[in-house]
Amino acid sequence: MEFKKVSFDLHKSEENSDYRKEIIKKVLDSKVVQQFIKENNLDESIVDVNLAVLLRFADENECCLNCKSIYECPKDVKGYQANLNISYGRFFEIEYVPCKYQLEFTRKINNYLYHDFEDYWVDAKLDGLVTNNYRKLVIKKCIDLIGGKIKSLYIHGKTGVGKSYISAATLNEYTYVTNNKVAFVNAKKIIDNLRSLLYEKLNDDYNIIKKDLFEVAFLVIDDLGNEKITDWSKEEIYDIVDTRYQKGLLTIFTSDYSIDELKELYGKRDLKNRKLFSRLESYCTEIELLGIQVK
Repeated sequence: MEFKKVSFDLHKSEENSDYRKEIIKKVLDSKVVQQFIKENNLDESIVDVNLAVLLRFADENECCLNCKSIYECPKDVKGYQANLNISYGRFFEIEYVPCKYQLEFTRKINNYLYHDFEDYWVDAKLDGLVTNNYRKLVIKKCIDLIGGKIKSLYIHGKTGVGKSYISAATLNEYTYVTNNKVAFVNAKKIIDNLRSLLYEKLNDDYNIIKKDLFEVAFLVIDDLGNEKITDWSKEEIYDIVDTRYQKGLLTIFTSDYSIDELKELYGKRDLKNRKLFSRLESYCTEIELLGIQVK
């Protein structure tokens, strides 16, 4: 049955036995209350002295019965459910604890040092994607990357074709197989963040992030070429690319631009740029993603 919210005045209910009986019946009809009474070998008479708490407990938990994911949670504070504690053998207190979906989400998101994407992307899977021939080729390369057959992938294509989502799915598959830490950073956001830290003279924080980007087992740098391009930003990108190249660490770059188009955008005559693109071209398997958006 559907459990409806009921507000009542406890003192009024004491004066109106019919009203109180109605509330008790609604509480006892709640599946979560029935389960609690059964699991704790309680007598239904305990309801009478804990009516307000049990009504709140039932109301809080009834919506959880048919919930299938944390993203569907209708509560204001998502991912937490009400539990009951018994004190002095007869009085109940409500405690809020993470639900099973919150615990699973936390486990997954804790694999990420940084994640510049929507939370639900932690559930993305390569085998759950709608595919065409172009995507099948990209997914195959992503699987090759997870398996260590290649070290880096440069995926380019128009906005909205699914480059970022497929890259996040690849990280998820990798963490499932290896349990290693990963990171997904948006090029513009990470460059802006690093610039801001240096401007505010937060050198320790800057060095921590750079170290993470240098050493994390698998890194995605998303949307390369859409950051504010300066000599300093290009040097930062080169440092990350070169260090990861030297260490042989797994990396995916996504961009709206091919490597040749990115050269034009960065200014290919510059010596530093030539070093950067020499690394990208020798380090990366480049592939174009065509087709409709995949989510």
